Amino acid sequence: MKKAIDFILINPPSPTGKSSNKDMMGGFGQLYNAVDDERSTKIPVIDLAYVCGQCKKEGLNFLVIDGLVENISFESIVSRIKDRIPEYIFVRTSTPSFEWDMSMIKKIFDETYTKIFVFGPHVQQKKEECIQINEIFGIITSEPEEVIPEIFSKGLEKTPGIWFKKNNRIIRNKDRPLITELDKLEFPAWEFLPYLDYNLGEQINYAMPFSTVLTSRGCPYQCAYCPYPIGQGSKWRARSSSNVVSELKYLSERFGIRGVLFRDAVFTLNQQRTKEICEGIIKNNLKISWRCETRIDCLTPDLIRLMRKAGCIGINIGMESFSKEVLSFLGTRPLEKERVFEISKVCDKEGIALFSFFIIGLPRETKKSMMKTISLAKKLNSTYTQFTIATPYPGTALEKWARENRFILMEDSKKITGYACIMKNENLGPKTISLFYKYANLYVQTNFKNMTRRIKRRGVLQIPKEMAKLLLSFYYYAKINMMNEKK
Repeated sequence: MKKAIDFILINPPSPTGKSSNKDMMGGFGQLYNAVDDERSTKIPVIDLAYVCGQCKKEGLNFLVIDGLVENISFESIVSRIKDRIPEYIFVRTSTPSFEWDMSMIKKIFDETYTKIFVFGPHVQQKKEECIQINEIFGIITSEPEEVIPEIFSKGLEKTPGIWFKKNNRIIRNKDRPLITELDKLEFPAWEFLPYLDYNLGEQINYAMPFSTVLTSRGCPYQCAYCPYPIGQGSKWRARSSSNVVSELKYLSERFGIRGVLFRDAVFTLNQQRTKEICEGIIKNNLKISWRCETRIDCLTPDLIRLMRKAGCIGINIGMESFSKEVLSFLGTRPLEKERVFEISKVCDKEGIALFSFFIIGLPRETKKSMMKTISLAKKLNSTYTQFTIATPYPGTALEKWARENRFILMEDSKKITGYACIMKNENLGPKTISLFYKYANLYVQTNFKNMTRRIKRRGVLQIPKEMAKLLLSFYYYAKINMMNEKK
């Protein structure tokens, strides 16, 4: 038997037939059908690596189990726990995987009786619900990086940002403020995780090894549908450009990282800081391919050109809708169509793959406005375009609006994925929204650039598949026009 350790940190394995990327959607997570080809993505949960960095600094003895890539059974997890005898277990959960994660926790508790904490943005929004679960000993109610080391250095009672059970009572420690001085955090310690197995596939041009980097937290834009300000706060907290470049050098030299996904909600919010990061990458001759997420109004042609020179190969942008009425109602600045197309053309000229995100079924959306958005999304001709379904993530203004109007159709956390219709709006019913979702994602794929790109990559056998997509999009279009939109 091995020596007892302080704790085990667990990212539970994905539910059967699914892929659970808990770092997405502001940490609330995504859950979608698993695939075995190059489309499969395995994105690390970066707060686990940050916890490892802080705990390594404090000299704690711990083990990490990342079920996302280890393909490990509940039984094997239990066996490893019994072998190491941890004082605590910390489990990172998410909204769509919560029920599945709890089934793992129940098995661990029933067979080991270890004290189990759960954490993540879902837990922060569902504190009372989570702490009442018998198998859960405690919850982390804030960012975990400083909390977990303090549990061991100060003890449970003196650690802010946790709730726990003692003598059949629930002890609710005071809240902990968000971390503001991010430069003081240790770099994520990827050596404790299976970093060689993470993958972003085609979106990062198959650059491996691949990692994520978080240069800022929070988002000041209060978009009603977005979970990022809920999971990370509405105050933008940024690391210095020099600190970010130092981490990129460390990743390159220590781990040989060649692909990076910046996980910031708005990477270019401070364009001067972005410029300094790019200049630091160039100055240090870092050979990394990277992509980021930002907003149209936080980009300029000159900045895009500098980003490309520094290794940027892709930009993700949430455009959501081309309807001014929809975006204004949601508290989002309406898109200027001319600026969107200008930025798209610059990205295309520079060889940067634009990934455009839109949402089906937002408040005030109608058949007419959806058709307009879908049509313009196709004309935009982004390298990648994805339509998701309006989803009431916990704590968002969209959830509040949907509940007040009784538009939520089911209470099932497994369906809070962005790919399932669990709410309607005042104009569109669930069948219409679901049909629009299928139609939009097929129709935008039928532009010439993307059809030829897929045929070149996959060969001539892809041609019949592309023709099938085209025909199926026609079928969905006809069906939408025949359907009563209230259904």
